[in-house]
This record gives sequence, C-alpha cells and structure tokens, in this order.
Amino acid sequence: MSPPTNKDNFLHVATALLDDVEGTAAEVAEWAGCENARFRAAVSRAYYAVLLEVKYRVIGLRPEWRRSPQSFPRHRIHGILADAIRAIRSGYTLSRSLRQLSTSRNNADYVWDSVYRRETAERELDLAHNLLADLSRLTERDWQAIADRLHSLDH
Repeated sequence: MSPPTNKDNFLHVATALLDDVEGTAAEVAEWAGCENARFRAAVSRAYYAVLLEVKYRVIGLRPEWRRSPQSFPRHRIHGILADAIRAIRSGYTLSRSLRQLSTSRNNADYVWDSVYRRETAERELDLAHNLLADLSRLTERDWQAIADRLHSLDH
C-alpha cells in the first residue's frame, strides 16, 4: 500500500482542481476564469499520482535503488516507464493507457495553443483512477519484472 502523501494527495489535488468553488461572486468568477490552468494542472497531477505509485512499488525491488534512491531513473522515466510495464503479461493495455496519460500530461504542460476542457481533464482523471486500480492488482512477480525491465532500459 502506498503512503497517503504520494498518490492520494496528487489525486485529491487533481479532483479539487475540477471542483467549482463556492463563495462570493468575485471568488466564483476568479476560479472560473482560470479553468484552462486548473484543468491542465489536474491532468498533470493525475499523471504524477500514477508515476509516484509505480515508483513507490518498484523502488525497493532493486538493490541499487534501495541503497541509493536517487539512482532511480529520473530524467528518462517518462519515456521508459510504459516500455517497462510491457514486461508483464497484462502490460500492453497498461502501457498503452500510461502512454495516453503521459501524452495528455505533456500536452497539458507544454502545448498552449488550445484550451483544455473540463471533459478532457475528467477523462484523464478517470484514466488515472483506472490505471491505479489495475496496478493495484499486479502481483509481486509483476512488479519485480517491471523493476528489472525499468533498470535495464535505464542502463
């Protein structure tokens, strides 16, 4: 089970960013006026909830990561994580979903020529919840295979 300070906090923030605010007319208008930023941030936080859950589950499975947690892949993690997940039997679908969420996160963070809609953010938050549910059903053997593949892809 993951610590509540990781994925749960990120999911809470992502959900809160989608909520409408109650308050004065000025507060409601201000919150509504930053919808694009809120929806983009919600997608980003949903993605990081999944990323942190995977990291939490695999970091203790490799001796070098246990000894030196900073040796866990950081810079290339977004590109190689989905490939590492394909190391398990059910990994193709998980990998495809993770790539979709990662692409949406990249678009939310870096592609500014379009407006993000609530429906898009809600869909990606649902995808993150589904991914986390699927990941929670993986066996220790699955997690070990993901950790080993992640390590080999990073070296």
